[in-house]
Amino acid sequence: MIGYTYIFLYFVLTCVVSRYIKNYGIFISKKLQKQYNAAICVLSLILTINSYKIISTYSFSEIACYDIVDEDIDKDRYLFFVLKFVEWFDTVMLLQKFNGNISKISNLHYYHHAIVPTMTHYGMYQPGEVFVYFTNSLAHFLMYGYYAFPEILFPIKSLITYYQYLQHTFMLFVIIYQFTNSCDVTYPIINVIGYVFFFYEYMKLIFPMVCSILIKIYSNVSNINVYTSCFFIINTVFLCFKNDIAYRISFLLLTISSIMYHQTHNKMIKAIDKLFMYNIMFQGGIRLLCFYDRSILHSLFFLINFSITILLYYYEYIQLKYSFDKNNLTNHNYHTILHACSSLGHLSIIYLLE
Repeated sequence: MIGYTYIFLYFVLTCVVSRYIKNYGIFISKKLQKQYNAAICVLSLILTINSYKIISTYSFSEIACYDIVDEDIDKDRYLFFVLKFVEWFDTVMLLQKFNGNISKISNLHYYHHAIVPTMTHYGMYQPGEVFVYFTNSLAHFLMYGYYAFPEILFPIKSLITYYQYLQHTFMLFVIIYQFTNSCDVTYPIINVIGYVFFFYEYMKLIFPMVCSILIKIYSNVSNINVYTSCFFIINTVFLCFKNDIAYRISFLLLTISSIMYHQTHNKMIKAIDKLFMYNIMFQGGIRLLCFYDRSILHSLFFLINFSITILLYYYEYIQLKYSFDKNNLTNHNYHTILHACSSLGHLSIIYLLE
């Protein structure tokens, strides 16, 4: 239960500091603030580099499901843990800015700093901890770098927020992976609640920005198939967790070529897109034959999707309808189905890969 005392200590300290500032005031110079931010930035960079070395040595499943025994990780885990308390100084600086008024501090900041030491305490010596050190330290390297040198890093301010959202999304995925694969983890409920809370708070921050970006993109996109080409991103991501680099690169190339072709309608890009499409059909066909005896129902699912794709792409090409209909709206709608069926069919093959 000692980990939960950190939360209590944080609330007590912030209340005491808040009252002190209201009664007596406090002054932390801009120079000291900059030095503090620069120091956290450098330490976070060191943790990022060290944790990346470990991540590059082991596979995803090894890190997610087993406690990594490494001499260097002991130093990093305790430095990471201590920094969670040092970073409470962020709240002190905000209290100075708001004249001791805690209510003006955002929920994301206030409760984030309250919960993180406890989450870190119970996350140490757990499978997957290296992912936490890497993703969080990279976020803090960027964030404190911006705080220390805002005039230099201002152009990437919004990107830092997006990354923090992706960081917590990734850690939620890791936790789900651990529970669904019976990994040897013993997280208390506060760790799961913490990541869900951070995910929610960052989503509230970036949702308006994402909407405005999508509106701008949509106004410049010639048809809906630019978006539906992004279905293949799902296949690419899932292949990142499979030991099949050729299939993964093939889908990455198809995703890029498909998006570029549907946006530009360039004939040369169309030819390249077709080449990558035929390559994917070949890659998927070979793998389907290798795993054909696994499940008749599974193979049937693939064949249905494959048949729909053939119907839309080849037969209707001859008839000048559906995917190649002269009516652009019909063309786009049926090509959307083609993208969806292609992605689903190959996902059923990816599922069987080791």
